Amino acid sequence: MQGFHAFPVIIEKDYQINRRIMKKIVLLFIMSLLAVNGSAQERKWEHSVNVGIGLALDNVEIQTSTTQSLFALCAGYGLNYYLKENWSLHTGLTFRRSSGYGLQVGYLDIPLALQYHITADNSPWTFGLGPVFSLCAMNDEYDADHYVADGVDVVGQKMFKDFSLGLRPSIGYRLNRHWQIGVEGYIGLTNIYKEYGHSAGSEHLHCVVATVGYVF
Repeated sequence: MQGFHAFPVIIEKDYQINRRIMKKIVLLFIMSLLAVNGSAQERKWEHSVNVGIGLALDNVEIQTSTTQSLFALCAGYGLNYYLKENWSLHTGLTFRRSSGYGLQVGYLDIPLALQYHITADNSPWTFGLGPVFSLCAMNDEYDADHYVADGVDVVGQKMFKDFSLGLRPSIGYRLNRHWQIGVEGYIGLTNIYKEYGHSAGSEHLHCVVATVGYVF
């Protein structure tokens, strides 16, 4: 009984640690934006607002392996710093939501990508790749259909971990000075499945979205 009572305390401590980590990341991101506004130079900085729609794949391995197709939607702000004419560093803040089959989960993504801009013959193509740090902002809960195992009642508990890490490949096409379209992927590198003493397993979320953005 003592171990059972101590279990929620451990969960709460882990949640507080993850929340502090994400607060520091978000604070660092805000400070970088303030620095940009104070020291931006022509052709060095580039801002964008983007929306996207696509498909998410929820890969679950608990006793058996299953993959479900979900609806994916994202919207956010992007910031580019040009190192050279062809190379730039990309970051930003994006809300990414996946839903379907009675499941919904949303993340705040902070990417850190290296982008290559093809400039020969005024080519409009851009390719990017880098890690994504994600905070779970919309967490689904277990309902009465889920069972009680090992003395732990999971009904009403959060289904997903508070923090995850992924990889984002991207392809962009500049239509003109202010508008761009593209395709972005998200490859989940960490297990987002939150365990409460029942059968151990893993869950990884991946997605691909078509995007449109306004650049300024």
